[in-house]
Amino acid sequence: MIKLFLSDLDGTLLDANMQIADRDLLAIEELKNHKIHFGIVTGRDRGVFTRCIAPRFSFGMDFIGNNGGTITVGDKEPSLLKEIAMDPKEVHRMMVYVKKHLVDEACPFVADDEANFYYLQDVPEAVYWKTGQTFMNQIGTVAKQDLLDYLVDPIAGVVKVSFYTKAEDPSTITNILREQFGDMFEFSQTSKHFVEATSKGIDKGTAIATLLAYHGIQPDEVAVIGDGENDIPMFTMYKHAYVMDSAPTYIQSYGTVVSSVAQAIAYVLKGNEDEEISRI
Repeated sequence: MIKLFLSDLDGTLLDANMQIADRDLLAIEELKNHKIHFGIVTGRDRGVFTRCIAPRFSFGMDFIGNNGGTITVGDKEPSLLKEIAMDPKEVHRMMVYVKKHLVDEACPFVADDEANFYYLQDVPEAVYWKTGQTFMNQIGTVAKQDLLDYLVDPIAGVVKVSFYTKAEDPSTITNILREQFGDMFEFSQTSKHFVEATSKGIDKGTAIATLLAYHGIQPDEVAVIGDGENDIPMFTMYKHAYVMDSAPTYIQSYGTVVSSVAQAIAYVLKGNEDEEISRI
């Protein structure tokens, strides 16, 4: 029996305009009617979730953010279950390298819990980042302080670094970063234009294991849905895995392919119903 359903955000629950389809909202409400807990598992940070996603729901939910680096629990007053920050000195060292060698290909930024976004400002790439600034202003605030200055004494722990890129093959950026800093950080391509870094050993699958242990839920009692490379760890760890049909072909091989969160939820509800009948 599925007791917990966890959904990725971008490309899964959210469309390109950060909207949630009505059919998915109705399906999530149906989950709640069947006493199945719903939560989010995403690369997005806590500030964006609190500010832009949570207000769209009439109930609270568990949240795994920063690709597994942050876990909050609780329906009404969410509390921090676990958060693993990166070493700010090592992040600073990585940003110095990026500024010197990759600034024409990747624009790094960090977000704090209040959805303030910090990026490298005094480089030519700042012009290239104007589109990103406009987008960030829609979901938070682009900080005036330069990223390198912020990392000297960050207001909050740096849990994730994002790299916005328009490179034809973002995997080249990922591979360079792994070669230079793979001993310190995990890197994954989370969408067409984004590569993200977290502390070593962090991923969605292991974060879900922490959440399951907290709730006393077994691995075969959770269903997950996503569409990106950063979802692969949870697809491989949990057998009830659903993959969006918009995902690359190699990712679709990790689970049952669906066209929407609503379709995955329908499969889950049908599976639970069939299991109940078999017990009679």
